[in-house]
Amino acid sequence: MISRQETNQLKGFAVLSMLCLHLFCTLTPEFKPLIYVTDVPLVYFIGQAADFCVMAYCFCSGYALMARYESVDNGMAYIKERLRSLWKFLTNYWIILFLFVIVAITMGKATEWLVSPVTFLGNLVTFGYSYNGAWWFVSTYIVMVLLSPLVFKGVKKHPIAVAFAGVLIYILSYRIRFGWGGNSFVVQHLARLGMSYAELLIGTYFYQYKLMDKIENLWKKIVLKKIQGILLFLIVLAIIVIRRYVATLFVAPVSGLIFMVAYLLKERNRGNSSSIFSYLGRHSTNIWLIHMFFYMPQYGGLVYIAKYPLLVLAFLLFICIIASKFVQTIQSRIERMFKKVVLR
Repeated sequence: MISRQETNQLKGFAVLSMLCLHLFCTLTPEFKPLIYVTDVPLVYFIGQAADFCVMAYCFCSGYALMARYESVDNGMAYIKERLRSLWKFLTNYWIILFLFVIVAITMGKATEWLVSPVTFLGNLVTFGYSYNGAWWFVSTYIVMVLLSPLVFKGVKKHPIAVAFAGVLIYILSYRIRFGWGGNSFVVQHLARLGMSYAELLIGTYFYQYKLMDKIENLWKKIVLKKIQGILLFLIVLAIIVIRRYVATLFVAPVSGLIFMVAYLLKERNRGNSSSIFSYLGRHSTNIWLIHMFFYMPQYGGLVYIAKYPLLVLAFLLFICIIASKFVQTIQSRIERMFKKVVLR
């Protein structure tokens, strides 16, 4: 099984890949690349391969939600837990939204940033993401969680049919999102949901059939221990190179799954769970919701003052974690105030 700590590490791994994707997957960088492969910055290869971040988050969600679904007494108890969890998530989201509204007003950019009451309300109810492009996944995640009991019931009763349907939905959703769907707001939302749900199913099946344990056992049987680390490095390197020339999000579920399995095999081989990814995992939601404010041009492109790729990434992580701690402090105080009111 994949432990809760390992799932948290995978979330940290996912959010780090998101930062690499958004910062480095460009051939016209705002930073100064130090190493080139032919005429392409080396970090572009990493950014291109890092587009599995959403898939990784969906995988972790599918795994953790299915584990919880199996552990509760009944479906109603699961739904109540998820509603409480979603409320906490939305509270977190709204804190960040209002904090950056205050920042925009303070900087004299209220008209430019807020645009109109309708735009603000769209972002407030999560079906708009004009303030921050990464927020498109907020509404998608909420709908996925709300529909998860039906999906998990289907997985338990008809696993083959649901798996087959998941593949078809992914292919159809991809075609709609990147071709047939045009610019229709609703259609694009449905396409993103379809792709994300198919990716969530991967995590669900990994839990249901203990696939990580089976992969690990097979890996140990067929690969000598002394070359396991080298082989994992070569596999990851090969995927990064391949993704440079297969530049399509369509294969992200495959490349992402290989990256995550390789990471877990490496960690288990070392027997060391004190990974920096655990720390990033605890801040992953806030980093996801915040990071774009610190690198996008309309918000000043603050992190690019660090100039070089690794420094830019480190600076962005540092700012995001400081902001995340601030958001967590506010949220904990709101929760304490709410409990006092309820108890009265």
